Amino acid sequence: MRKRTDDDVAAVADANSFYYHAISSLDLSLLEQAWAHEEYVSLVGPRHVSPTIGWGNVYSYYSQTVAVLRKISVRLIEPRIHVNGTCAWVIAREEIGSDSCLKDGTPVSSRPTISTNVFERFNGKWRMVSHHAQEIFGS
Repeated sequence: MRKRTDDDVAAVADANSFYYHAISSLDLSLLEQAWAHEEYVSLVGPRHVSPTIGWGNVYSYYSQTVAVLRKISVRLIEPRIHVNGTCAWVIAREEIGSDSCLKDGTPVSSRPTISTNVFERFNGKWRMVSHHAQEIFGS
């Protein structure tokens, strides 16, 4: 098994940053680049009642989300990255910008979340295979 290197950690950090850039830009083509297109990828957002499984379903979720949002900004706080071979994960807090809103101007909840992002390396590129975010309750 290939050992973790500083280059791997930096590459995962870049892939993770790219995901947040993609979601904050509301650009579906960038989200397509951020994610692996596999039937096992998964997405669980802070208000989901069940996981979204499979690239087609994840893409459909993002298409619907992009269609109703005017603006969203997500900032990562204190990410912790671990790389193990061709798998990596990033655990961090997320803050949703207070200026985030739906197209009709309705504010999007800016409650902070904790996220876990899982990546796999495909042909030398790190792609997201799972995103799980949950709201932080209490202090």
